[in-house]
Amino acid sequence: MVGAKFCEKLVSSGYTSKHSVTVFGEEPRPAYDRVRLSSYVLNREPSRLELLPAEWYEENGIELKTGTRISSLNPGEKTVTDDKGATYPFDSLVFATGSYAFVPPFPGHDLDGVHVYRTIEDLATICDVAKKARSAAVIGGGLLGLEAAQALQYLEVENIHIIELARFLMPQQLDPSASEILLNEIKKQGFELHLETKTESIEKTNDGLKIHLDGSDDIQVDLLIVAAGIRPQSSLAKEAGIPLGGRGGIKVNNSLETEIPDIYAIGECAEHGNRIYGLAAPGYQMADTLAKILSGKKKEKFTGADTSTRLKMMGVDVVTLGEPLQPGETSTYQSETEYRHLSFDAKLRLKGALVVGSWPEVGQVQTAILQKQKLKKSQREHFESTGQIWSDGSECSVTTWADKAIVCNCMQVTKGTLCKLIEEGNRDLEGLSSKTGAGSVCGSCKPLVAELAGEVIPASEAATPKSRLLMWFSGAAILLALLVIFAPPLTIPGSVEDPWYKLDSLWRDFVSKQVTGYTLLGLSLIGLVMSLRKRFSWFTFGNFINWRAFHAAFGTASLIGLFAHTGFKFGDNLNFWLMFVFVALNILGAFAGIIASLEVRGTGKAAVYARRIRPSLTWAHVILFWPFPVLLCFHILSVYLY
Repeated sequence: MVGAKFCEKLVSSGYTSKHSVTVFGEEPRPAYDRVRLSSYVLNREPSRLELLPAEWYEENGIELKTGTRISSLNPGEKTVTDDKGATYPFDSLVFATGSYAFVPPFPGHDLDGVHVYRTIEDLATICDVAKKARSAAVIGGGLLGLEAAQALQYLEVENIHIIELARFLMPQQLDPSASEILLNEIKKQGFELHLETKTESIEKTNDGLKIHLDGSDDIQVDLLIVAAGIRPQSSLAKEAGIPLGGRGGIKVNNSLETEIPDIYAIGECAEHGNRIYGLAAPGYQMADTLAKILSGKKKEKFTGADTSTRLKMMGVDVVTLGEPLQPGETSTYQSETEYRHLSFDAKLRLKGALVVGSWPEVGQVQTAILQKQKLKKSQREHFESTGQIWSDGSECSVTTWADKAIVCNCMQVTKGTLCKLIEEGNRDLEGLSSKTGAGSVCGSCKPLVAELAGEVIPASEAATPKSRLLMWFSGAAILLALLVIFAPPLTIPGSVEDPWYKLDSLWRDFVSKQVTGYTLLGLSLIGLVMSLRKRFSWFTFGNFINWRAFHAAFGTASLIGLFAHTGFKFGDNLNFWLMFVFVALNILGAFAGIIASLEVRGTGKAAVYARRIRPSLTWAHVILFWPFPVLLCFHILSVYLY
């Protein structure tokens, strides 16, 4: 998966137009979605899991060699040799070899009928055996083991055992209390669990396989899946003399380069900072970073990635955000079917959450963690007693919104549109954004789109724009507009000897009136041009939130220009209506700016309501603009003609 994403990034960066790229894959097919591997047992169509078809590689000038294993690497000569004896030179080499299924070396681990859960071929074999199987077992009660057990349930195997060495399920992701909730739900579905149980050996019998357990009765099954974890696929690198890390991964620096120049590693085979990321999202982040580096952006660095996950295990929502199991202050809520655990850093800022069961506020909590938000004491107390941080929490998750609800205000993309694309296989933020434009303008809806897709975006990509500047300018514009409306017109002293009398030249001198008038017109036109950043899809230059802030700034400046041109005198007839429309435009725009600055912060109910209100204000601002140029033309004609 990470190798495929890396190829996509190389193509989009223009690298493949200047360099030849060859991809080797040991499996007989192009890269596919291992995250959704279990869906294969329902449809038996490998093409549904395919990430990029073979034609895509050819169309983009990438040579794809499937069913080809690289058997040796010579770093000194910069060559690799495949299992057929062919040798290939390289300038840069990237390991994206992922992981392999770990099988504990207990006696009988290599018998027929013992399977791993890693590839499409593995699942195809399991599906065939399951046709005649009445009972099965899975060794491993972690994420992969529960996924395998669920697949066996889909295959209608009657008796399914789950054997776990630890004292609770999913020990890498959950704590004992969270695991207890999941355990109860799994038991209701008829699975037989064996916790704190070690597999001693496997024995072949006339009836299938007998599993000998330490301190427990033997289990007779027709089918056995070992899902005891994964290990980085780093043997080729080790044989070539490339240093490995303490966890067995290929050791890389912040440029994702090994200790051998021009040789890199990304994804599950790479070990960065004594850590191996066994998730797709960090691997994709590595792929993006390395593609930029190889394309000439040498300053790009990979400094770590968020490891949050959202899963549906046995029909139960299991969510880990940030670092929920690190030592520190915590707050917990628990009911019979739900468990919610928050962790805080030394400054009582949210740093992690662990959730089992449904929680509408998960999306808001994720954003709060990414932004290191502090919770008030009253919020923590409210959470511990009710399980909610913000009121009843019913409106905080985009997953609970109606299909017609707008998720991306900038591009007017509804939840229903996004959900339809997700059902069609577009399951990541980048893909949804490219097809709909959602998140491509101001970025405030990125956490919402990611939540729908079941994806967690890293903190560096979270929507945290500089909204204060927008709020300041919008607030200043409102104050100036109110001053225009309620302040009495400026009265100039009648005596020519009074120094203030000279100010009257601003409104009496024809040249001054032209200068201030055309300055005001120019400011208005600049503000109008800035609104094109959103109105036209081809206008993509610059960060949208900065354009929005500058738009507010020029609106504020135009009110200052209005004073220079009129002295805040509304005038009569058409002049009055021109002033009215101009001031009303600025007030509506300024209020929309303040609401937008709350919206893009992405936390709390204020952001939820802001997202609802802002489109109406924006459209009122746009509609009111249409009389403005007509009135302005009449004003200019009247000045020059009369």
